[in-house]
Amino acid sequence: MTDYLNDLVFPKEAEFNTDLWPRFDTDRKLYDLEKFTMKQLDGQTMPDVLSITLNTPQIFADKVIAVISAAVSNIEVEGEKLKEKQPAQIEAFLHDLFAAADERLSNLEFPSQNTFHAAQFSLRGRGGMRICLRLDKEKNLVPDILPLDRRYATYDVGVDGILWACNLSRRSKAKIKAEYNKDIGSADADVRDFWDEKVNVIYVGNEEVKQTKNSYGYVPFVLQTRMAGSFLMDKDSMKRHGESIYAANRDLYPELNRVASIIATKALENIKPGLQKPVDDETSAKPPAPALKPGVGKAIPVTKGLEYLLMPSKDLTQATRQFWSIMMSFIQQASLSLTEYGNVSFPLSAVALKSLSAKNDTIYLPGIQGMTQMYQRAARMIINQTLNLKAIPRLSVGGQTHEYKSADLEGDYTIKYRFYSVSPEEEVANYSVAAAAKALGLSQDTIFRNILKLEDPDGEIAKRLAEDAEEMVPDLKLLRIAKGMVEEGKGKEMELQFILDRLDMTVEELKGGKVPVERKRLGPGEGATLPLLGERGRAGGSLAAGENMTEEVAAMGEEEV
Repeated sequence: MTDYLNDLVFPKEAEFNTDLWPRFDTDRKLYDLEKFTMKQLDGQTMPDVLSITLNTPQIFADKVIAVISAAVSNIEVEGEKLKEKQPAQIEAFLHDLFAAADERLSNLEFPSQNTFHAAQFSLRGRGGMRICLRLDKEKNLVPDILPLDRRYATYDVGVDGILWACNLSRRSKAKIKAEYNKDIGSADADVRDFWDEKVNVIYVGNEEVKQTKNSYGYVPFVLQTRMAGSFLMDKDSMKRHGESIYAANRDLYPELNRVASIIATKALENIKPGLQKPVDDETSAKPPAPALKPGVGKAIPVTKGLEYLLMPSKDLTQATRQFWSIMMSFIQQASLSLTEYGNVSFPLSAVALKSLSAKNDTIYLPGIQGMTQMYQRAARMIINQTLNLKAIPRLSVGGQTHEYKSADLEGDYTIKYRFYSVSPEEEVANYSVAAAAKALGLSQDTIFRNILKLEDPDGEIAKRLAEDAEEMVPDLKLLRIAKGMVEEGKGKEMELQFILDRLDMTVEELKGGKVPVERKRLGPGEGATLPLLGERGRAGGSLAAGENMTEEVAAMGEEEV
């Protein structure tokens, strides 16, 4: 019998704990604002120093996580042989499934998947999820998706993908008893969930408590690395693969705390500086009497020649300012600009905003790209598992049950995820650039898709075309308004009748889907109402006088020829 724990999991944990996990732990301490302590060069704590811990790394990370987690996802399904409505059905199914998974996780006091994964890709540089879809007693689809903290996940890969994976979690005595009917002697214990292509084994501590057959035939884990860091293949390069957002500033944050501690300590010394008194024999020197200790606005009379003097101290203020400025300059180069925090007190041009936002792309894009690739692979695994269940996919989302057809999920197609995340500053800059691009003649599709980065560019283009059509043919707008009034019901009969009279239609004809016919063309002075389509296919038509004038001009042109 294979001992998966000792043969595979523990050796891999030891390997990760040497190369990778120490980096995870360092970044976690930075984010958690672990208290900084000023130390001497030999590592001993320095006495009488006010140690300061700045919140810079946490503010930076929270901003990045907030932006990435707020990114709007857009699913695109593409396939040559798909039915007309099939892509929309697949996209709706995936949206509902992830929404149902979020609801399930919230019941476990777990954050939303987007928020969790944004934090993972930002702080760990890696993300992942375990996907085990199943049916409940009512044959509803259970979206059992567990987001993974990669600090507690071990795995090994081969030429065809993941060979095995194991997730470590800490569970209470009550949970272990309820789920595995196992009594433990402590308040909690480590639980390892091991998977390979054949089995799923659960360990509590070092003891196997459950083993079942893996019905999927593959390891149901999706693991993804953030596209940042060094991807050189040196022996110890794993810790530099998939770097976190702290990569370039990891060693600078403690130095920033050191400078802040020096400033704070120096300020405290100015409030209560050290004193000295000249004496003939320093062995007989005594500390100043309490009455001689300085105080704000306090004048102390002393005998001439017996006064106390300030202890000489080097002026560190100017040097500290220069060092602080240099440190902050380098830290900002590897993090976010002041515009991201709203700290700029002067207006910036669109070009300047675009330049700054382009620099920030190196912070946001690797995490967004990692989430995109992970969700695309997860979507494919979700579709395969759903079809293999051979049941009607029913999902409970927001108290409602959504039912799908398995046939809608079948076929040969690709699934693409796109995450759109644009800051207000970048959005303002994009509008300015879009206006300039339109003046140069760029297409609406290019402007919407590549410059404004809209969530649904095709939908916006369709809305724009509909608005253009209504401007060119006013009766189209009247027709849409009338249909909306009919759907709303009672309360607007007078307005509806006025519009129907203008369209020369009845309510029954409107409900039956009849298209307004061309109304009788009016002569001069009979009105200015334009028909839906003019004669000879011209939109909007023209007055009779206009028609005659056009014919006369055309005749004149023919005579000249």
